[in-house]
Amino acid sequence: MAHSPKPFVIISFILLMASCATNTKKLEEKIANLQSENNQLKKEQAVLQVGFFEPFDKYQALVLSEPVTHPDTLIKGYNQLMEDYPKSFWGHEAKKRMKNIKSRKKYWKNNKWELPEEYEIVLVPDEIASCPGC
Repeated sequence: MAHSPKPFVIISFILLMASCATNTKKLEEKIANLQSENNQLKKEQAVLQVGFFEPFDKYQALVLSEPVTHPDTLIKGYNQLMEDYPKSFWGHEAKKRMKNIKSRKKYWKNNKWELPEEYEIVLVPDEIASCPGC
């Protein structure tokens, strides 16, 4: 005697398949949202990288090399930084450092800084940066 599937089993199977289809649709929507958010975060990271981290890295390298680098090389480096990142906070800071180097350039002798013992360090009040990028 052939047995036909019971209606309960068939209905359960249909409900299970419908439920899986609904869950799959929800998962697809969640994945699409996550991909969209990920793309937005990547864009924001790129803005931070170019607008802040890259100019800071270049500025830091120049500042750390000041004790052993010829003033003309430093001035050229700071000029390049200001040219590459004109609206950056670090571009403004580079301008201040360059002004300082120009004022003490005469003390670069024998491939090193030779500041006189009575050299007075004058602190200039901070200027307010008023650039769109600051």
